[in-house]
Amino acid sequence: MSDTEAVLAMLARCSLATRFHRFHGFTDGVPYFRAQLRDRPGDQTLLACYGSTCVGVATLGVGDTGLVHLGVLVEDGWQGQGIGTQLTVSLLDSARAVGVTTVHVDVLSDDIYVLKSLRRIGQLAASVERGVWSVDVSLCGQPCRPAGNRLP
Repeated sequence: MSDTEAVLAMLARCSLATRFHRFHGFTDGVPYFRAQLRDRPGDQTLLACYGSTCVGVATLGVGDTGLVHLGVLVEDGWQGQGIGTQLTVSLLDSARAVGVTTVHVDVLSDDIYVLKSLRRIGQLAASVERGVWSVDVSLCGQPCRPAGNRLP
């Protein structure tokens, strides 16, 4: 199975609520990931797999304004096990290694646990508007160190 097929299969297994929290709206996410995995070769995408099954995906890409954006999606049954954190740490360490100093993340205000995870990774500058946190994560420190490896 190709990476694109694996990601789309995982996306189809995600609940509507999980997709809403990732995309901040009601979408199946298919056009985004098709474009991300095909048309954006300069961006970086990491998959978390259990055997041949994709259970999580994280992307780091440069937007039109030059901001580097982070997005993470973990399948419902695999959430809360550190997969998103491990993907995030790997991407941010890679970004830091090539000179990126700040990464932007948009987080729904309900997802306060994401802010707590990001705070362990780097210094945050955050504001909230209309139920969405706009967060800049500073990478101007030591490599990221997640709190333990809780992967199965």
